[in-house]
Amino acid sequence: MPKVLIKDAWAQTLGPDGHVCDEVAYLREIRDTLADDHTLDNMYPRLQAGCVVQIKCSDSVVDDTTQYILMHIDTNTQAKVPVRVYKRLVMSPVGEPIHDLKSIDELIVVVGDVMAAHSAIVKRCGLLHRDLSDNNIMFCRNADGVKGMLIDFDNACRVTDVQNMEQPGCVGTLPFMSIGNLEHSKVKQTVLDDWESLVYILCWIGTFGINQADQDCGAVRDLLIQKWQTGSAAD
Repeated sequence: MPKVLIKDAWAQTLGPDGHVCDEVAYLREIRDTLADDHTLDNMYPRLQAGCVVQIKCSDSVVDDTTQYILMHIDTNTQAKVPVRVYKRLVMSPVGEPIHDLKSIDELIVVVGDVMAAHSAIVKRCGLLHRDLSDNNIMFCRNADGVKGMLIDFDNACRVTDVQNMEQPGCVGTLPFMSIGNLEHSKVKQTVLDDWESLVYILCWIGTFGINQADQDCGAVRDLLIQKWQTGSAAD
């Protein structure tokens, strides 16, 4: 029986720029749209099941949300808390962290696979990932080698929605966000913002090493790249 990953998440329903956040719906669309392209197998999480978790309350069943939990708190306090929904996703395959790769050659293969998956998802599903980071790139290992996998579509957004945003939100993971993202630019976010994040990931790994055996924390402690973690576009 194949292994699966169970992800429990208190996901926001709306992102900082007002876009709809629905990883379950996006992964379901990706699965159904790309099912016929076996060259992309294991390059993205295949959703097996996903739903909003419900809880029993008296004689009824309700969605487990922050709105329900905070329903007895005053409305002013409620307004300050982002609405989050408790979701459970079951996915396969189960990947390994990118920092468990054994060589630069494997890293090149994984990055190429992630770029292929990302491009297919943009072109065929109309979805932009918007959060490429070292934690959102994983890999699967088999007898033939490694295969890269792009995960975590919590911040994904439809390309058409991004184009209609007056002010794109500051979305992503430090230290890999694009300059335009960091500067809260009014320029529309595109696939190039994600590719820019990928460049920063490679710079980061090139500086700090692929894995623990390849890392020398003392040698990089005072490097300017450390400032990338502060979120300043000037750095």
